[in-house]
Amino acid sequence: MNEFIPVSTQITPYSYEGSVKLLADAKLYEYAIIYSITAVRLYKANTLTPEALADFNELRAFNKDSELRVNTFDGTVLGRIRTDGIGQNDEWYNTEVVDEAHLLWGDPKKNQSREDGYTFLSETRGTEITVPFDVPINKNAFVVVRNYVSINKETLEFDDWRMMDFIVLEATEYGEKE
Repeated sequence: MNEFIPVSTQITPYSYEGSVKLLADAKLYEYAIIYSITAVRLYKANTLTPEALADFNELRAFNKDSELRVNTFDGTVLGRIRTDGIGQNDEWYNTEVVDEAHLLWGDPKKNQSREDGYTFLSETRGTEITVPFDVPINKNAFVVVRNYVSINKETLEFDDWRMMDFIVLEATEYGEKE
């Protein structure tokens, strides 16, 4: 992580054909994050229900190779699929990426694993989130984000980003990985 890596990538517009199709398409990925005006909810994508999409502003369904991102704007639904891989045709282009691990806040001493494989994370400021994977006591959860960049002589431009995965690392006093 945190190294520039060359990659072939493709961006395909996502044609929204209703919530039933969106639900089926999102379930093809490993994880989903749904943003609404009042909440951020994380799921194992195959457990999504129609109720989860009832009031979404943004959906990000993702795995290590691809992300489906769908947003609502004033009643209009727009989306795209970004896929990384080996491509040799006009639909693929080469770029540089850098992957980063972003800490999901929570006091690692308070992690509460559930029987369904999810973990409740909380901390003293009042932040609470349930994540769709096990985070043992004294470990921190991170979301892995892939940044797509253009490197010019004088600038580094961030062209896009997507979520890739969740990871669990040993916690330190300040929540950083060791």
